[in-house]
Amino acid sequence: MQERCCRAGLWASALSLLALGSILLGAAEPTNEYVGLTKPSEERKLSFSYAGVVREVLVKKGDRVKAGQPMLRLDDRLDKNQLAQSKIDADSLLKVEYAKQSMDQKAVRFKRVTELYEKGAASPLELEEAELNAALAATQYKLSGEEQQTAKLKAQGYEIKVELATLTSTIDGVVQDISIREGEYADPQQSSQRAAAVVVQVDPLKVEVYLPTPVAARLKVGQELEVSYLTEDVWQKAKIEFLDPVADAASGTRKLELKLPNPGGREPGWQVNVRVPGQQ
Repeated sequence: MQERCCRAGLWASALSLLALGSILLGAAEPTNEYVGLTKPSEERKLSFSYAGVVREVLVKKGDRVKAGQPMLRLDDRLDKNQLAQSKIDADSLLKVEYAKQSMDQKAVRFKRVTELYEKGAASPLELEEAELNAALAATQYKLSGEEQQTAKLKAQGYEIKVELATLTSTIDGVVQDISIREGEYADPQQSSQRAAAVVVQVDPLKVEVYLPTPVAARLKVGQELEVSYLTEDVWQKAKIEFLDPVADAASGTRKLELKLPNPGGREPGWQVNVRVPGQQ
């Protein structure tokens, strides 16, 4: 009995020393690791704004593109021709100047007839006719100004249509799919047609992992966790971008999404370990 008591005392002393050593040395925070999957951080399914025949395909699958880079272009030659015509009407001042001169002329004529009428040298019919002609010329002048504004708006409309004939990437990324070829008819109104192009963003990557609900409850958006590819032993920081507010009742988990920097352009679809701080 005395020997057992001595042994118990020695174990207690040893545990006390270990605890004291952990405090003095600063023991590492316990962690748990969960397997997640890398995915594109963005996916854009791009379609034309209106139907037309594809004239040029400027990229191919796997190409890296920048935001605003042209990818496909419809045949816009007729639209460009109509744009040129409408710009002539929009920029021309001839109709407005002619209407202004006609208005001034009719106004002078009305003034003269009025003076003659006051002297008894013009009939009431001549005065009325001169007044109506002056009013008509003034209205025509205003109408010519409105017609020019309409022509400018029409030209702007064709400019927009010509611009929309070129399908551009909305993000920096990689072309995942091109579903249409040169000479084919693209019609975004047909539900049977897929997007003309799909671009995915791989820098940064999105890491998707499902955590037990109690574990996820200890985390918050903006917090950084460590992530490592299963095939490697290199850990890097990833920031929590989304934490599903609703847990899945069947599995007892919540989805977590992290943003993982990927300057090397590593393709998505790899499994990773996500290190989550555990409870002390």
